[in-house]
Amino acid sequence: MGHKVFSLKDVPETEANGVRQLLAQSEIVFYETPSTFITDGAIWVFDETDITTAIQLIEKFEIDWQRTNKNPEPLITNNTWKEILLNLILWSLIAVVLVYIFGIFTDP
Repeated sequence: MGHKVFSLKDVPETEANGVRQLLAQSEIVFYETPSTFITDGAIWVFDETDITTAIQLIEKFEIDWQRTNKNPEPLITNNTWKEILLNLILWSLIAVVLVYIFGIFTDP
């Protein structure tokens, strides 16, 4: 079974690319689950022998990353704005449907 070694939630793309590159250079086989409406993206490792190595490499990478990137990318990207807009539309439609349904039942 796979083990999640890195969450991609609120991670700038350049940082995520750095983690991907680090794991690839270390010849650690990994796979990535994309961010969706339901779940956040993540990087997973299946091989039990590579899990601890991957976690240690990522922890060191994070320390170096925080030290060298004082001004990180903005966390709100185009995808985040799309999700916000979709949520706004969805909840607006739900509100309209509920008002319509309650209007039918309360009409004399």
